[in-house]
Amino acid sequence: RGLRVKFYTPRARDIFNLIPADVGRPLADLTSKLEGDGLVEDAEQVLERLRTVEREVRTRGGDWFLMRQLPYRTSEDRIEGVVLTFLDITRRMRAEESLREARESLDFALAAASLGAWDVDLTTGRARTSLRHNQIFGYSEPVAAWGPDVLREHLFPDDLDKFERAFDHAMETGTLDFEVRVLWPDGSVHWIHDLGRVLYDDARRPVRMAGITADLTDRKEMNGLLLASEERMRLLLDSAEDYAIFSTDPAGRIQSWNAGAERIIGYAADEAAGLHASVIFTPEDRALGADEWEMETARAEGRAVDERWHLRKDGSRFYASGVLSRLGDAPDSGFVKVMRDLTAQKRTEDELRRAHEEMEQRVSERTDELSRTVEAMLAEVKERRAAEEHARQLVGQLVTAQEDERRRISRDLHDQLGQQLTALRLQLDSLRGRCGPDEELCREVERIQTLAAAIDGEVDFLAWELRPTALDDLGLTAALANFVDEWSNHYHVPAEFHAAGFGSGTLRLPPQVETCLYRIAQEALNNIYKHAQAARVSVILERRGPDAVLVVEDDGVGFDSADAGVWAVERGLGLGLVGMRERAALLGGSVEFESEAGKGTTVFARVPTTARAEGGTRDE
Repeated sequence: RGLRVKFYTPRARDIFNLIPADVGRPLADLTSKLEGDGLVEDAEQVLERLRTVEREVRTRGGDWFLMRQLPYRTSEDRIEGVVLTFLDITRRMRAEESLREARESLDFALAAASLGAWDVDLTTGRARTSLRHNQIFGYSEPVAAWGPDVLREHLFPDDLDKFERAFDHAMETGTLDFEVRVLWPDGSVHWIHDLGRVLYDDARRPVRMAGITADLTDRKEMNGLLLASEERMRLLLDSAEDYAIFSTDPAGRIQSWNAGAERIIGYAADEAAGLHASVIFTPEDRALGADEWEMETARAEGRAVDERWHLRKDGSRFYASGVLSRLGDAPDSGFVKVMRDLTAQKRTEDELRRAHEEMEQRVSERTDELSRTVEAMLAEVKERRAAEEHARQLVGQLVTAQEDERRRISRDLHDQLGQQLTALRLQLDSLRGRCGPDEELCREVERIQTLAAAIDGEVDFLAWELRPTALDDLGLTAALANFVDEWSNHYHVPAEFHAAGFGSGTLRLPPQVETCLYRIAQEALNNIYKHAQAARVSVILERRGPDAVLVVEDDGVGFDSADAGVWAVERGLGLGLVGMRERAALLGGSVEFESEAGKGTTVFARVPTTARAEGGTRDE
């Protein structure tokens, strides 16, 4: 009822950033991937009204979930809290979105084409029609009932037989296609074109027909206008001076010659009359029979298109595109040819082609030069990668040497200085026994004994901190547990340690991984003591899949993560943070920091459990 986490399933991590330490934390303190989640408000409403809250929520990654919050009742029928469930409905939401977009696209396409849609149930004779379909029949509002019988009532009487034949044909072939006239409610006559497809059941009985209706009224009117304007178009073509237009008889002799032909080809109309059309072809094209092929193609296909060089009256050449068209279907029909002078355009294209060829040559040369440059750059990159690899090996060797030096210094402190301090304390004990009645000397000896004991303790702590024997003998879990306990007692800061997934024997990590995580924890705790002013510290060690994860968290002063670099330099932490990351990077791992001013700091270290350090270590 306090909205604190009691339990969660593994899939809850798809939505919330959860770790085992979050059990017992308030729901409001958890971070989630939801957009504007409002979970706390929903949970409070569930507890207040004892009713389930259900709504669709979306993550920032675009996934959808059906969230339910319901009261948690015990076997004694007491409300102990709230249960939250999340059902993944991403596929359903995306399917609905795709369906909605498809429907909108179809409606838009039909509207853009001014087409009416219809769907007829052939067993009942009832149909569903779009508003545009009804508008094509003269109605401004949707028609409640529609079907083949209603359509027959609107048909122009003379076109009823055409519709019946088309309908019967559709029942046999499955395709409906006809053009008829219909009567609008106001009595006006309009043309429509219906296209449809018939659907059959397993017994090949027609059960449904769907299709579209187009209004052809404007098109039919336009066809009439086009026929009426053909004569005017001929007059206009005769006045076109930018085109050479002439007609011939079936044998190819010129019959008419417009002003454009006079200007472009050079013959006057009376000079051109009676000449064969081949007069404008170049000698080489005539030798190949190009003029005959053109007439044969136009006679067979209705038109022949060509684009070639031609001859003028003065013998000069011009480049033109032309179309030779047959004037009719009768065998004695002649031809008409329309030509356009493209000489200037052709010369420009030739110049552009030459310029393009020159450009391609330059591009090829430049490409070769760039290829050589890229090869040189690749060689340089290879050298840099080799240098970086060498640097990584040197860092690995440096870490190895550092650990060896720590081990040697720790051993020397323990074996040599520790023994000397022990001998000193024994001599002071002996001297204390010989003080006799000299109380001042006794007090001085006791003070020196206290100082020697403190020095001995500090030396032991320093030797243990440099290289604890437990790390080599018992493994990371025992060493970290001991270190956290000793650190807490030494610096008087409450600290707790939790481990999961580790133990002795086969569950131990490789030595280099244990050393890396131990040093990161050691550096993090030392930074907490020096700078965090923390009242409580938590250290968590977990095995997560192929990785070992170390989390060090405190409730100290924290810092603004946006100014983390400046904060670290001001407090002398720059090299420490870099050292943590370099240690983890050598093993293919990473170290991240999360902090906020006044809310403490969390260090996340992740290292593969099978990692091996660059350059090797003695721990191996």
